[in-house]
Amino acid sequence: MSLYGAVDLGARKAAQEQEKAAAIPGKYVRTLNVQGLQEVAGLSEQVPVIVLFTGDGLAGEVGALLENESKNRDGRFQVAVVNAQTEVQLVQAFGVQAVPTALAVIKGQPVPLFQGVPDTKAISQVIDQLLEAAKGAGVAGRISGNEEEAGAPLRNEHEVAALKAMDAGDMKLAHAEFTKLLDEEPGNEAGIVGLAQISLLERVEGTSPEEVLAKADSAGIQDVDAQLLAADTEVAGGRPDLAFQRLIHVISVSGGEEKEKARVHLLELFNAVGASTDLVKDARKKLAMALF
Repeated sequence: MSLYGAVDLGARKAAQEQEKAAAIPGKYVRTLNVQGLQEVAGLSEQVPVIVLFTGDGLAGEVGALLENESKNRDGRFQVAVVNAQTEVQLVQAFGVQAVPTALAVIKGQPVPLFQGVPDTKAISQVIDQLLEAAKGAGVAGRISGNEEEAGAPLRNEHEVAALKAMDAGDMKLAHAEFTKLLDEEPGNEAGIVGLAQISLLERVEGTSPEEVLAKADSAGIQDVDAQLLAADTEVAGGRPDLAFQRLIHVISVSGGEEKEKARVHLLELFNAVGASTDLVKDARKKLAMALF
């Protein structure tokens, strides 16, 4: 397991604050498809998420071991199980070569953990290292083990319906429910993020991530449309940091309509990731420098 780059000693204070905070409602083990990737990335700002790829989408022996570890550690991480046979886009995005494979996500960044079926002692050691690295990055929250928790703010019924529709792959229904949510609560971040994510998924649907990125590289920075689609692909693949870097560079070297086109697109990707995330806040500062 390599955790290089995941540790930021300056984030210890943030980690200490998260350790004292109430648990975030959520199961120890959940399923994950491409529509839920941004939700996992958002959660990873507060709680490490272990993404487990299996051949049939079931947690299996490894998932059971990981779930037990999470319970024993008071929900210090969540497990997200992916069906490697059906979620091809996630397999490609995470570079999975075999199953079972486990990777962690800390503040939106993937961290390789292991392949195969480690024994209980080996998994416990991996989790020790993961939690230490996460704490160093300022991520030390916990999940409750329950989907909803007493005292937790209730979600708007349209948000709940939209999220269920996204999990089922019904983007049309999800779009309608998020729109109703924003009609009732203008400025609701869940609604803004949801609509932006649906638009993102529609833009990358049917594309090959490898081909899109290769085309952007060969076309060069002057092909703004190719760069925009490449940025979409990176966000959809769980690497919004690369997407933001790409578009900020486009903005810094472009002018006129092309510059504005890239700026507007970047703002939409900010919405898809979540305006309150540290990643977006940092990118906004870099965008301001690129504009002036």
